[in-house]
Amino acid sequence: MEVVNGNRKKKLNIAVVGGGLVGSLEAIYLAKRGHRVSLYEYREDIRQTPLVRGRSINLALSVRGRKALKGVGVEDHMVNEHGIPMKARMIHRPDGTTYAIPYDSRTNQCIYSVGRNYLNSVLLKESENYDNVVRYFNHKLVQSNLRNGSLTFLKMDSKDTVQVNADLIIGADGAFSAVRKEMMKQPLFDFSQQYIEHGYLELCIPASQDGEVSTKISIKFFIT
Repeated sequence: MEVVNGNRKKKLNIAVVGGGLVGSLEAIYLAKRGHRVSLYEYREDIRQTPLVRGRSINLALSVRGRKALKGVGVEDHMVNEHGIPMKARMIHRPDGTTYAIPYDSRTNQCIYSVGRNYLNSVLLKESENYDNVVRYFNHKLVQSNLRNGSLTFLKMDSKDTVQVNADLIIGADGAFSAVRKEMMKQPLFDFSQQYIEHGYLELCIPASQDGEVSTKISIKFFIT
């Protein structure tokens, strides 16, 4: 039993559904507070998978993100050993000329580009330092009762089902959240979703022969 500001706080059994960036980070923060955390991920352990599905575009790490990583002790590693500083946004005009817009022209601060999958791997590894965090991969949430805290998972490797109970359920399972789908079944639960018209295109521009960033490659594309 934990006592905070004179109030007793019970150590909880917490189920975090989704072992991505948010879920793995949240699991560590909860573990630091002494809670017992079960982290469930639909996919395989990305640290043991040669080809990882999902977004490949790097994550832009700002001050807010750095603060979150600092709280679990991985900020220095991600920024100083892995991060690529991005000091400005490059604008390409239709006539081929370019100009840069600094992110912070006053204090020269910048954001850092980090690999999503690499950061996810770092957070999962960090969670292994806590005995009160247990990771379950290949576990797909198929049913839950949010009133009594029960969850049913399908084990993707064996096709067996397993039922667990938790004092608190946290949904960190992305855009097509199974937890949110269950929440939508509850009475008087309001939900709205709107898709934006924009998408994104990922371009891979190879370095020059000397390993430097190539600025002489002519790329022309149109977005309709």
